[in-house]
Amino acid sequence: MATTAANAQPFVEGVPFSARQFGKHLVPTLDAQAQPSKLRAEKKSNYYLRPEGALFQASDKKGQIWGTVYMYVPGAYDVKFKKQGTDAYVWHQNTFDYYGDVTVNDCSSKTDYYYNIDANGDFTMKSLFDGRDALPTLVCNTDSFLLASENPYFGNAGDPGKHEKLALKYYYPRLYSGIDQDNRRVAPLSYTMDHVSEVFFGGMDNKYAYGSGTFTQGDAKYTATSVYQYFDKPMAPLVVEDIFIPVISKGYYPVAKGKELRLQIHDVIEQDGKRIPGEKILYELTATEPETIDVGSIPYDDNTSYNAFTLVFTKKNAEGKAERFVIDQPFYVVIDGLDKEGIDCGFEISELPYYYNDFDSAVGIWKKDGSPAFFSLYKDVALKVSFSAKYDYCNPMYYVINGREENYGIVKMDDDGTSGKTLIPGDLVFAGPAIKTNDSWFDANNDPNYTVTCDADWVKSITPDTKTWAEYDITVLKLVCDPLPEGVSGRKCELHVQGKTCKSTYPIEVLQGGATAGINGVTVNVARDGKTYNLSGQRVAPDTKGIVIRDGKKFVNK
Repeated sequence: MATTAANAQPFVEGVPFSARQFGKHLVPTLDAQAQPSKLRAEKKSNYYLRPEGALFQASDKKGQIWGTVYMYVPGAYDVKFKKQGTDAYVWHQNTFDYYGDVTVNDCSSKTDYYYNIDANGDFTMKSLFDGRDALPTLVCNTDSFLLASENPYFGNAGDPGKHEKLALKYYYPRLYSGIDQDNRRVAPLSYTMDHVSEVFFGGMDNKYAYGSGTFTQGDAKYTATSVYQYFDKPMAPLVVEDIFIPVISKGYYPVAKGKELRLQIHDVIEQDGKRIPGEKILYELTATEPETIDVGSIPYDDNTSYNAFTLVFTKKNAEGKAERFVIDQPFYVVIDGLDKEGIDCGFEISELPYYYNDFDSAVGIWKKDGSPAFFSLYKDVALKVSFSAKYDYCNPMYYVINGREENYGIVKMDDDGTSGKTLIPGDLVFAGPAIKTNDSWFDANNDPNYTVTCDADWVKSITPDTKTWAEYDITVLKLVCDPLPEGVSGRKCELHVQGKTCKSTYPIEVLQGGATAGINGVTVNVARDGKTYNLSGQRVAPDTKGIVIRDGKKFVNK
């Protein structure tokens, strides 16, 4: 683990500051002597940026590092990567099959349902639900640029010009959307990656970069009270279960028994062209000793060591139980009370990669000799804040395969109204609209996370079947309708699925009699070579579980 020192004079004096009241004049000012990160100093001229609001899947609460870095985006979402500079670029979208073979799609002059290039040269791709795709590679002449390509953990990207070697099976960053089919969980998501340079020590007398402790300059003693970090608006509404941060401590507990550390989510305001935390507190979370996770120790260079922990902050209801909440706007994470009795922790922070071009550094708040507060700002570093969270999503199973739409939300009911089936021809048939969601349909208390509405009174009941297709994370809506009236040739209506923060955007239609759906072709044009493919057109093993395609037919491998 790195122990880069964040030395230099880390603070400038400001105006009085209250932990609960961000004054109108509190505007961070960079210390002229603060050291910029090496990553920014070595900025390449040609690069694409992290899409605004995107998160990374980082290490978990126990400090386990994931073997592959994922950029986490909403399912079935348009993700834009911006071209940098003025040189001519070629975009490649690389996909992997079951055997690790790479298919290189030259996207520089083509438009497809899943990707397009605009007039500015920016690349937009549509993420697959329940999908993992390699991020696009930007190629300029013989140079190629990968996300975090300067990171040694990602290995050799191959020889210049040999594009098929640019995507490495285990180290290439992936685009990750939807949920794990085999392991439904709330994932750890971070705005800073694990593998950038980490800053553990330096700055304060107790060797913490940020956290509880003091800093002495001349005859004055400065005591840390708070730290805050800006975050941009998530790509889509983010349902948060908890927030956790890696910390170090000289003691056995970073938060003593019976004590708590507070984290607040503030809105964002602008003052004199600078972003600062607003006075509005959106949510308040706390971390206590029982919620602290011990993850070992960190050696220091003077034959001493620090204890490493994960501080887990949760929002609690009136009964003291943790409850989820939604973030759907730019915000600040503010941790305050670092000078309180029983708090002994230093926060792990990361140097910001240069492609985080619009990401403010973490700011520390200080008191001078116990009097009014002052602030400090290390340049180009960020708190390693992770969110146990997911983007909400609810829509019917919907695919575009070789230009053909397949919508499993279109259902034809029998004339008696007691049974129905999806319209897509083939072996894969559902008894009602097949819905994909990014959360379980019911929570731990058996309360629904999603609801269904209908615009017709002849649909008598809608019952979510969460068991039959649970292995594939599919909920089928079982319908009961009135019989088709005499003299009526056909009728149809629409269903709408609503989550906590999302609503369905693809058509969900119920047809009866001779009514027809407003969908395009349903013919699937795929290879008839006896090989097995998934719905993304990638070759998979013949015994791969789930919905697969072979010789033009879809079926389920169980």
